Amino acid sequence: MKHIFPILLFLLMASACQTDESLESEFSEPVLSDGLYRHWKLTKMMTAMTGQITYEYEIPYTETIRFDADQTFVKTRIQDGTTTEVTGEFELTREEDILWIRLEYAEENGLIARCSSTTTEYLRLRTTSEIYGGAIACDGPHLFYSKISNP
Repeated sequence: MKHIFPILLFLLMASACQTDESLESEFSEPVLSDGLYRHWKLTKMMTAMTGQITYEYEIPYTETIRFDADQTFVKTRIQDGTTTEVTGEFELTREEDILWIRLEYAEENGLIARCSSTTTEYLRLRTTSEIYGGAIACDGPHLFYSKISNP
């Protein structure tokens, strides 16, 4: 009996782990086929200087991102009854075992979270249900988006 417990513990831990390869396949296939991972919603923000976290119910606006099968995206922000919608193209890239989502906006706009003056924003796949990005490198907010079902 002493020998069974360590084996069971190892099997439990091994089944709970997920490799980057499985994250990539779980992310890329649904975005391009059935839309399971198409819709994301801003659920928390973290400030760069203090590390303070602001949760969805405290954020003064609602922001979503929708990825479409034709490699385009739509980012929508609703604030004070006003809806702002911006579009562009996205690309999935892998760099040093990190899966990145590069958003290339069609034009300059106030919804791009980045540190430079380009129309490019980068998001990183954290888990199959969370992506994050933002302008934390230049003291802007760190933005966390969670997967949602079709809105």
